Amino acid sequence: MKKLIQSKPIQIAVLIALVLLMAGVVIPAAIKLFFMALLWFMQNPLLGLAITSAFLIGMFFSDIADRVDGGLNK
Repeated sequence: MKKLIQSKPIQIAVLIALVLLMAGVVIPAAIKLFFMALLWFMQNPLLGLAITSAFLIGMFFSDIADRVDGGLNK
């Protein structure tokens, strides 16, 4: 079994299958999800603004905490 997995034709076949899966399923699903989220943000602007603001505030405090932690570790 190990010899079968390490054979070059099997590896190429798996690589081709993964590329087709990415091109046919994963990327279109990600695009659809992005536009569904964009539509939701347009239909609920205040809630979208609140969620975005909470995310940005959390990132800001995380950056401050990382700087403080870096200063304490020196």
